[in-house]
Amino acid sequence: MKLTKKKVLVLSAAVCVLAILSMSTLAWFNASDSAINNFKFDDSDHDGTPDFVINVFETDNGQEVQGKEYVNAAIPGAVLDKDPTVRNEGDYNMYARLIVTISDADDWYEIAQKYYKTNPPESWFWHEILEEKLLVNKSANWIRYDAVKSENDTLTYVYYYNDVLSAGEASDALFSGIQIPTVLTQEDMDFGATDDVHFTVTVKGDAIQADHLDLSGQTGTEVDAYKAFKTVGWEAGAAYPSAAVNP
Repeated sequence: MKLTKKKVLVLSAAVCVLAILSMSTLAWFNASDSAINNFKFDDSDHDGTPDFVINVFETDNGQEVQGKEYVNAAIPGAVLDKDPTVRNEGDYNMYARLIVTISDADDWYEIAQKYYKTNPPESWFWHEILEEKLLVNKSANWIRYDAVKSENDTLTYVYYYNDVLSAGEASDALFSGIQIPTVLTQEDMDFGATDDVHFTVTVKGDAIQADHLDLSGQTGTEVDAYKAFKTVGWEAGAAYPSAAVNP
């Protein structure tokens, strides 16, 4: 078909209009927006003061101390003051546990067999006897569930506090003293790594947040503190597990 000049001009104008329309579809006003929230985690010490803190202490003549040394005092029958206590010195509710380790387990085992006649000799029951004989006035608010561990010549007892500790609140003392068994002879007491230190009792405290921690996956009659540590997979005596996840 032969195009006239007029038809060519009209066709060219139509192409221009189509091009303009195509360009206009790419040129609508548009905009984007976003909101940014900055989070600073508590206990990050960003302000110089940690926000989640547990303090383990004892009292000595009305003063709080981190530990005591007993010199020439551990004679048979003696009750030596020791009252391990924890305080929540942070800003948030917490669950707490205390881990008590007693050195020279092998020597204590021999003493238990000699005087308390546990049967059979390899029975774990001697741990219970030693706990009963050594720890004076144990608090009912601290509860032990796990079996006592005896390894590396060390006994380990783990106690969980039967309540939430709020900010600034202190627990009951786990026990009030250590009693040297009255059955011991001078020969029995000649044990330990050195002549200066015959055995040690160490108390370590762990804490974990009580708020927003879902314990529904745990069943049983154990106290919530026990369930909380189990929920995050934090084994007593171990460092906090880096793989622990709290959804």
